[in-house]
Amino acid sequence: MLFVWGFWFEVPFESLQNMVSWAFISLGFVLGISLFVWGFFGKEELLIKGDKIELNKTAFGIGKKLSFSKSNIKEFSIDYSSVKDMTKGRSVMFGKNLGRIRFSNQGKIHAFGLSLSIDDAEKVKKLLNERLNVAA
Repeated sequence: MLFVWGFWFEVPFESLQNMVSWAFISLGFVLGISLFVWGFFGKEELLIKGDKIELNKTAFGIGKKLSFSKSNIKEFSIDYSSVKDMTKGRSVMFGKNLGRIRFSNQGKIHAFGLSLSIDDAEKVKKLLNERLNVAA
């Protein structure tokens, strides 16, 4: 879109420096839009289907979809620290694997439910562990 605007108003692209600058502006624009869309329309789903567990983090059906074997997950746990402590001063929007509810799959920790209160996270954790046939 910015390139269309640039050509319409005859913004100079003749030098490599200008092209690189516009590439960074376009990248920032796309990143900003994607963060806005995730912030307002993003959805996290944890689906238990037979012997598989799926963790989907999507906005309008586009996003990260992970699948795990149920036998590799021992139990779900809760991170009781504050959101500020979880993010370590970084923006929540750029946080990777941030979330109140956590589980480990083959040594890698996955998390979801950052906006859950501790009470709600406890309820969800209990239900998930019961579904995994693990004592809460």
